[in-house]
Amino acid sequence: MATLVEDAQNRKSRTQRLIDKFAKYYTPAVVLMSAALAAIPAGLRVHHQNHWFHLALVVVVTACPCGLVLSTPIATFCALSQAATKGLLIKGGDFLEHLAKIKVAAFDKTGTVTSGNFTVTEFQSLSHDININSLLYWVSSIESKSSHPIAAAIVSYGRSESIEPKPENVEAFQNFPGEGISGKIDGREIFVGNSKIAQRAGCLGGEHSSNSPTNFAINS
Repeated sequence: MATLVEDAQNRKSRTQRLIDKFAKYYTPAVVLMSAALAAIPAGLRVHHQNHWFHLALVVVVTACPCGLVLSTPIATFCALSQAATKGLLIKGGDFLEHLAKIKVAAFDKTGTVTSGNFTVTEFQSLSHDININSLLYWVSSIESKSSHPIAAAIVSYGRSESIEPKPENVEAFQNFPGEGISGKIDGREIFVGNSKIAQRAGCLGGEHSSNSPTNFAINS
């Protein structure tokens, strides 16, 4: 990674190349101008030569190209280094300049700017007769027997709520591709999945919500 970042920093942008080319002529011109301000009055033996030496130094300091020559490389270096600390590798200064001109960015599916890991944002019981912790225990226990990514997210959410799933207590586990899963636990038959699983369970009320991406239907 460090080598890639170093290679990216060594690739000069168009602006850097332009400034380097300009500085190749500008720097000698400033030095010659300053030298002339000091040497010509001295050669002509004019009065107040110290004034001319002072003026020559003022020209060197004022017209020094250091700020011009160093500003762009330093800005590029900082941008590339900061991006690298965030896990982004930019191939060089030219690409940074192109990024500045972008108005709209479009990305493809999961994996480009996302991790592809599901998380539970809301978990609720639509029935006052069923405790939310009991529901989470039943669902996470059944989901722990599934290999679906959403199942892993539900199990992880349950553990974050101090509810440990017990897959050994699940009986008659079934997987319905494109619909969801089902199983029996604590004498209850639990169906977990989309709206089709609720239809399979013959239970369109209870814990089913057609607006939810993942639904739970319970047959007592």
